[in-house]
Amino acid sequence: MANYRGDIAAGAVLHFSFNTRDASGNPITLAGSPVVSIYKQGSTLVCNVVPTLTVNYNSQTGLHRVIIDTSVTTSPTGFYAAGNDYFAVITTGTVNGASVVGVEVASFSIGNRTAAPTTAAIVTAFMTDLLSGTDFNTAGSFGKLIKDNVNATIASRNATTPPTVTEIAAGILFDGSTNLIKVNSDHSVNSSGGGGGGSGGTCTGFTSGALSQLAGLSIVVQLPADISPSQGVIELTAGDDYLASINRSFNITFTGTLPDMTGGSAYIAFTSAKRVVRVIQMAIVSSTSTTLVINVELTAAQTIALELGAGTWEPQFTTAGGLKWSIPSTPENTWVLLVDARPS
Repeated sequence: MANYRGDIAAGAVLHFSFNTRDASGNPITLAGSPVVSIYKQGSTLVCNVVPTLTVNYNSQTGLHRVIIDTSVTTSPTGFYAAGNDYFAVITTGTVNGASVVGVEVASFSIGNRTAAPTTAAIVTAFMTDLLSGTDFNTAGSFGKLIKDNVNATIASRNATTPPTVTEIAAGILFDGSTNLIKVNSDHSVNSSGGGGGGSGGTCTGFTSGALSQLAGLSIVVQLPADISPSQGVIELTAGDDYLASINRSFNITFTGTLPDMTGGSAYIAFTSAKRVVRVIQMAIVSSTSTTLVINVELTAAQTIALELGAGTWEPQFTTAGGLKWSIPSTPENTWVLLVDARPS
């Protein structure tokens, strides 16, 4: 269909224009008492009421305006009706002295095209289809697609066998977030749903080994000669350095069954009687599955920052994989910070 002008409603008035040109492409008038007639597709019927044709519309040579009133009902009866296509053809006229009879200048249809659905119609159709009681079982439907995906997800998760009590006890499923171990102050062990280090100590990251393996964990503080040798008690002097370079750092050794701390980090949390906590990173000297040694170094600035008096210390650890564990302080794990009374 040449120069299709669209699908209009029955009884509507259609306006369109067309051009005439000479052999060189220049606009030229439509002469010879021109007439444009309307044919119905699929027949030789011509509407008896010819459209209104304005030659050289608005004094523009070669521009011609056509108006078709499809409300005409008796020319012949029912000529314009929904479900049909139509053609506008020059039935009388010449251009530059040559006949142009039979030239189609436009085409249109009346109610003979499927209109594009609106957004609202699409949404309504989708929801109707999705929420249909039987549509969840209709192949190719949205409901069936969603149902199949949900069922597949559920089946996939159900395929994962829950751990047995023995597996949990063996420490197989510790993932660092929900399945944790707590080391109590007496070094006994129980499971915990908490996380992280700090007071209340938790331990995560084991790949094997029963919970009971942490029971009986031994802690030995190897103090320098000028510090009180009492087990677990660290006596410090405010403003003093405790550095390896001056042979005043000291080691703390943990023995038992331990997580792999290779590439990990160690800290000691010093908590004062007023519950002020200072967390200081320490160096890991060595780490095996049964022994962990950390080296404690404190600068003068760090000892000054600690509050005078007594408090507790708590070792905290982070594995190379980012899992955290700690051992809560005990009454034996204390520190005492003294004022430097030595002569200056």
